Amino acid sequence: MMDVIFEAYVQSKRRRRSSPLTIKATSHALSALQRWLDGEGLRACELTLIKCEDYFDWLLGRCAVSTTKRQLAYVRAAYRYGLRHGLVGHDPTAESGLPPLPDIEPATYTCQELRAIHDAIRTPREDIAFHILAFTGLRLGEAAALTWNQVDLPNRQLKLHGKYGKFRRVPLHPALLTTLKTHQDSSPGSPVIHAPDGRPLGSPTLGRSIRTLVDRAGVPADTPLTPSAEQSPPSCTKTAPAPASSNGSSAGHQEPSTADTTSHPRRRDARRDPHPLPRRPHLTPTINHQPTPAHVQSV
Repeated sequence: MMDVIFEAYVQSKRRRRSSPLTIKATSHALSALQRWLDGEGLRACELTLIKCEDYFDWLLGRCAVSTTKRQLAYVRAAYRYGLRHGLVGHDPTAESGLPPLPDIEPATYTCQELRAIHDAIRTPREDIAFHILAFTGLRLGEAAALTWNQVDLPNRQLKLHGKYGKFRRVPLHPALLTTLKTHQDSSPGSPVIHAPDGRPLGSPTLGRSIRTLVDRAGVPADTPLTPSAEQSPPSCTKTAPAPASSNGSSAGHQEPSTADTTSHPRRRDARRDPHPLPRRPHLTPTINHQPTPAHVQSV
């Protein structure tokens, strides 16, 4: 059972209509601290600055720095809430600090690898999924949940609600626009990426589909190569030209030929996990606010 300080903060998150995932993550972080406090024979209000540092030092021995930083953020928010409402007399996290995340350049796909993945496409589902992940920056869950009523073909954009319900528009690259027009469904609420019987796909199923595509292409997903700075941007299609900027060059990188127009998709951000798990089945591109091809991240 959590201390009254932690329970009050979790209840405040519920009253504020925070997302279920946020409430779950908050409860998990506070429950972990509560178990440690119980083992030390302390109440939450008795946690000192030194003991708080001991807890996060203990946590660093079991979790990555990024995970520990998130835990600290949840615990700090709970104590500051309790301090404002008179539930605790001090904030034991006030002087808690953690080491910085290592700044490691992420690995990338090469031109040849992207072309191999594109050439290995066999089904309309793989065709749509590949182009969406390569050109939009959608997360895997967003791509799986995308419906045709979110696709605005006349204005060449997607209309999405991302984290915390924040609305955003994602421009459509000409290559993706052509693919969506080819596979357009007349039912507005139907999923863009779906099973053969028309049912929507879950994120794990879509991830396995992408992993199958990458494996079929013979691309070594566990040990990607990083192109040198002099290498031309990789391409996932040989026919889609990148939109030009006002000075006539392609936005965001050196001007490619029409044969090389899709920027290299990034795999997993090494700062989040310097030891990625092998063969995790998905590509996760980062968001690019310009209508140029986005980086695609894979694990």
